[in-house]
Amino acid sequence: MVSSGLLYLLYYTFIGPIMPQSLYDQLQIQIGKILDGLQGSTDLPPFLDVPQLYRPDIIRVLKQWQSEAPTEYPTSRVRQEVIKGRRRDVLQKQIHFGMPDEEIAKGCEKQSAFYLKTGILMLGRSNDKYIENESPALFQSYQSFKKNQAVDSTTLASVDASWKSNVTMIDMDWQRNKEDDVVDLDVANSPFEWAMKLEQIGMTPMTVRHSGVKSSNGLYAHVEFWLGSVVQSLKDIKSRIKIEACIGDVASVLEQVRYGVVGHRPARDGTSDPSSTSSRAQATAKGASTAESTKVEQAAANYQYPQLYDRIHLSNIPDYIGGTLVTFLYALPVLHPGDDSYVTACCLRNPPRFRSMAHFNNEYIALSLPSDLKKTFHVRTSTVPHPDNPFPLVDYMRWHYCEHTGSFSDLMPRHALETWLYRLFFKIVVPKERTTRDNTLIYAPINLTVFVRLCAHLHGVGYPAHWISGVLSKILSGSVLTTARPPRSQPLKIREVKNETSVMKQSTAPFVAELSTLLGIWQAVLPFPVSVSSLPGVSGIREYSFTLGTMPEKPVAEPPAFILLFRNVYVAPPGPFNLRPYLLSDETSDSSSKAKEMREKGLRVVTTWTWSRARKTASFWLRQDLMEEMMEDNGWMVSIWRSDDWLPQSEGRLMSMLNSPGPTWQ
Repeated sequence: MVSSGLLYLLYYTFIGPIMPQSLYDQLQIQIGKILDGLQGSTDLPPFLDVPQLYRPDIIRVLKQWQSEAPTEYPTSRVRQEVIKGRRRDVLQKQIHFGMPDEEIAKGCEKQSAFYLKTGILMLGRSNDKYIENESPALFQSYQSFKKNQAVDSTTLASVDASWKSNVTMIDMDWQRNKEDDVVDLDVANSPFEWAMKLEQIGMTPMTVRHSGVKSSNGLYAHVEFWLGSVVQSLKDIKSRIKIEACIGDVASVLEQVRYGVVGHRPARDGTSDPSSTSSRAQATAKGASTAESTKVEQAAANYQYPQLYDRIHLSNIPDYIGGTLVTFLYALPVLHPGDDSYVTACCLRNPPRFRSMAHFNNEYIALSLPSDLKKTFHVRTSTVPHPDNPFPLVDYMRWHYCEHTGSFSDLMPRHALETWLYRLFFKIVVPKERTTRDNTLIYAPINLTVFVRLCAHLHGVGYPAHWISGVLSKILSGSVLTTARPPRSQPLKIREVKNETSVMKQSTAPFVAELSTLLGIWQAVLPFPVSVSSLPGVSGIREYSFTLGTMPEKPVAEPPAFILLFRNVYVAPPGPFNLRPYLLSDETSDSSSKAKEMREKGLRVVTTWTWSRARKTASFWLRQDLMEEMMEDNGWMVSIWRSDDWLPQSEGRLMSMLNSPGPTWQ
């Protein structure tokens, strides 16, 4: 039997933006215990493993929850954010979906109205004796509350003083890196929608509590059984599960898993598995015999972390990091082949923009036919969207990894492969213009490192090295002959990809500096050689940075739409201008002799770099010979530009004003 106190704590931790003081104190005790385990003063539970690679970041977040989050986001602020966010969310649903009012689960109407008015989530009538004991004035206000009445300000002030913010809902790094004028806390989701979803899968409210006392139809009654079942299930199977907690960008974590950076970490005492120490301590604490203790310890020591998985759930994260291109490049390689294993993902950022999965794939991969996806990524789907769904991509898609023979019959013809790679290259480096603020904005966050990874992947699934090396060599030569074109629609139209166009020489000169740098860094691990004599060695690649006094955040700073532009002012115009036509050399480009000179001699673009918002500093790696060439020429400047509206985001810096070069690549 699961105690009511634990269920109340879970109720507020998972769905309540603020919580009673006593529950907050319990939450902080649990945070402290996990911190002790991560820092080595105690053992973590035997079923939980946190790789050393991720511990510093997790420790930092937990410490933020202990002090910084409750200080910067006190109860009164969070409560007001809830009220504002819920009103905005309801209004948006009315505007976009024509919903006259929010749909509320039966028995939750009063709680929902009180939550909308005050930002306070109550338990429900049969459980509110708990609230009455801690906040009598709040209990009385709720008991007498009518839908449209105001709540006494004194009562709200007492809640602000005695309740605490749910710190687990506050991501300090995210909040601090938002645009200066976007400070809202993301607590707009309605907890009552959870009750509706539980009802839809057959979980009706409990009518009898474990104590035999009849329960109400409040929100707690809707979720109590689910919470209790999860807790009991985890308790029953904890000896048979292993949870590996990772933190960071999902693509990075999946790549670390693939190449064995995660897993088989040494323990603090030097044993082969960190869980052995915890298992021994647990067995001893329970008074187990020596034989039993040894058995538990041996089982933990023999545990092998999986390198392939049965299920990988990405939700709609691909909407923000590169769509199915990232899904196929990062998730599929660590998935078991076959019908029973799959990656799940959906589109929630901009579903009205796509009529089908073919259109979605065409935007992110420039391929739409299932046969082409199978030939390049060895992937297939078993999901068929419902034909009557106006937004079919809201439903989860299942992607399966197909084993391949490596024979030529399973490959794209060489010409088709080259055309596709050139098209995708141009789509990465010169994406189509996009509005900076749009409720259905399609992100274009991919940089050239993904193109290098894609080339390595293609060789790994059977494409000859000289095919891929030939594509890279031609790009590095400064121009390519191809029928592919940079994108002219957004999302990329299928007919645009299929249209027959003439062979045309197109410049790649502005991107040679970065691509040659990346290949110089990767050449030791690429599974094929790149036959270009001018590739720099790693000793000729250094880290550079520059600092800006101010960095304007208008028009919008959150979407990943930024590049570094190195510009020779004697060739390129000094003021703001639309950059994209100068980067293109197709039928839509600026065909003047001035523009051609800019492309060939006056522009260099870097898509792979980092930005420190706190220090206002941009950092990047680039080949030293080209950097010294630009630094010796007083005409070269560097600045931050946008790749959505293709206008400058920052002021320029003379190359001579860059910070001292950092180390060479190791």
